[in-house]
Amino acid sequence: MKRMKKMITIMLCLLFAVSMLAACKKEEKNEKTDGSGTTKAPEVDTTDTAKKEGSEKTAEAKPFDLTLGIWPEETLTAEIELHNGYVEEFKKTHPNVNVVPAYYKYAVDTFVPKAEAGTLPVIFETWYTDTQKLIKGGFVADITDQLEARGWLDQINPSIKDLMSKDGRTYGLPRDGYALGLMLNLELFEEAGLMDADGLPIYPKTWEELAQTAKIIKDKTGAAGLCLLAMDGAGGWHFTQIAWGFGATFCELGEDGKYISTIDIPEAIEAMEYVRSLKWEYDVLTADPTVENWGTGFTQLGTGGAAMYIAANDAVNQPTYNNGLPVDKLALVPVPAGPKGQYSLSGGTPYM
Repeated sequence: MKRMKKMITIMLCLLFAVSMLAACKKEEKNEKTDGSGTTKAPEVDTTDTAKKEGSEKTAEAKPFDLTLGIWPEETLTAEIELHNGYVEEFKKTHPNVNVVPAYYKYAVDTFVPKAEAGTLPVIFETWYTDTQKLIKGGFVADITDQLEARGWLDQINPSIKDLMSKDGRTYGLPRDGYALGLMLNLELFEEAGLMDADGLPIYPKTWEELAQTAKIIKDKTGAAGLCLLAMDGAGGWHFTQIAWGFGATFCELGEDGKYISTIDIPEAIEAMEYVRSLKWEYDVLTADPTVENWGTGFTQLGTGGAAMYIAANDAVNQPTYNNGLPVDKLALVPVPAGPKGQYSLSGGTPYM
């Protein structure tokens, strides 16, 4: 299922990029306007006949290169083989397109130099936190008309679309989006007697319940109840998720237009005290959270070192495929609520 979704996403990106490049070349020769000077988006015929005619026209079109920054890095040989299959399928209808593997892992310190040198791939992944910066800098293309012509624009989750849009125009496609939840190792929940009559886990609904549930698991199985991260900046990632439920904010905009840290407000301190209690009162964390990072957290969950882990649905293969936990022994439930509400950190990956 995951491979099928990935194949569909890759194929859509390939088709979309080709249509954009073809449209750009056509507009260079002859732009059609509606009389007001506004360029009209081409009408799209989605019938089988139109698709066949489109394929024939594409076969006669001038060859060009399409660089893919979303290509797997060279060490992932199985993934590369999979992508080669995507390209073979794609070239059946677009033989004039030469797909050029150009793996690029987005980073703020390499992006601008590559853009200025003209070496950025046609399609690349970035972060939702950086999309507005890329739009403002003029580094990415406005693809609103193409999305609208294909009926895709209104199918994008509005909250995600807003992250990739400015002044009513859209500049990216979402690869995925997620909200953090709580991953559970059901083998440990079963061993601790925390399954209901229907075979479903009795999972914590609040952060206080999480501490109590983790304590039961630790006492009955010897495994850590929770793997909490505190390495490579991941401590802030997990702590932010917890602290929001206690009503914490981490900064506020001052009158001078500068942001001021509010890490010392009572709500944030209460959240810190809660985290401290997990280690020194309940003793339900792994041996040393300061050496736990994103990857080790999944290892702890997948190998039975910990029963719970704050994570998202985009990484369900980590505890299972990569670390051996049977798929039917993994559960993903909502993030617990705090005394001031239930909040979840969201994220994901856009293509631009």
